[in-house]
Amino acid sequence: MQTSQNPILSQPILKFKPDAITAPTVFRDEKTTKKRRLFTAGTISPKEFVGTISPGFHLFGITKGQFSLIDAIGELLEQTGPADVSISTWTAANADLSKLSEILTGHGIKSIRFLCDYTFQQRQPQIIAQLRETFGNQAIALTKIHAKFTLIKAAKWRITVRTSMNLNTNPRIEDIEVKDDPDLFQFLDNIFTNIFGTYDREAQKDKTSSATFWQEFKKLEI
Repeated sequence: MQTSQNPILSQPILKFKPDAITAPTVFRDEKTTKKRRLFTAGTISPKEFVGTISPGFHLFGITKGQFSLIDAIGELLEQTGPADVSISTWTAANADLSKLSEILTGHGIKSIRFLCDYTFQQRQPQIIAQLRETFGNQAIALTKIHAKFTLIKAAKWRITVRTSMNLNTNPRIEDIEVKDDPDLFQFLDNIFTNIFGTYDREAQKDKTSSATFWQEFKKLEI
């Protein structure tokens, strides 16, 4: 039986083996927590959660899913201005990506990187296609990942968002931590740079099926 080729897999895209990361993977924080604010964010809005940010701010909250990660990113960008943004996620929803695109465009985004799980393109190829169309092939990398975090670099800000949220609205209990910390930011940014900076696009232009994808994924010497 002949099967049709997945048009998503026929496009060049970065695939990276997690055990190939050479950047440090442990961060030890000895800093004070005196600027930390804790919330049980069951009813507050993302604007109320983020509040007015100041250098070294640190937020942690538990939500009931009343706002999404994209809402929080939007509120942060309102205050930071144009930024370089890096997003690690397991999945996303079409409508939420459209909202993210509007937010990033409205705030004069300088650059964007998405790190997604390799199953994302198999589960939701239309969303990967939308990501490519909106942000370009160079903005997406695939690996085995379940970590959700966002990095925002703008002017004096080095903000890290760590959360249980994916890039979609989810009416469930979620946690979210937001911190302006250059050291933590650099630690996670190094991992992003490690992955995005190690890639042979010419070697991956002819990926046409999941079988080929796996063969090449396992052979990558990264």
